[in-house]
Amino acid sequence: MKNKYSGLLVLLMASSLLSAAVLPSFATGTACNKTKSASTAMGKMNDDVYVEITAYASYYSGKFLGNPKGLKAAMDPIYKKYGVDRMQYASYGFDLMKKDQVRFNKLANKAMARKTEIIKQGK
Repeated sequence: MKNKYSGLLVLLMASSLLSAAVLPSFATGTACNKTKSASTAMGKMNDDVYVEITAYASYYSGKFLGNPKGLKAAMDPIYKKYGVDRMQYASYGFDLMKKDQVRFNKLANKAMARKTEIIKQGK
């Protein structure tokens, strides 16, 4: 593992991308609409999509530090590109962290490597 804190960093980024009103639902376990199946609630999320969105979230979080409207404006097209919403992305990350910490950390490291590529591309 490159950095033992990378998983925590990714979790904090995901949290920062959610509105404050949504976060309490994670604490009570009601983040996903209970009328939908787990696969429907996650939309098109998978490990590759999670890595890509996390990389952009990390990149744009630094670029739009202190500018939540700018961050939202930058991230909305990313979510749309992958056919997911902010809640599906965050739920996937929280579930992954809860169920498989090793895989979560591997994906966090991949996301940070991808962020480095994004920076080099100058996006």
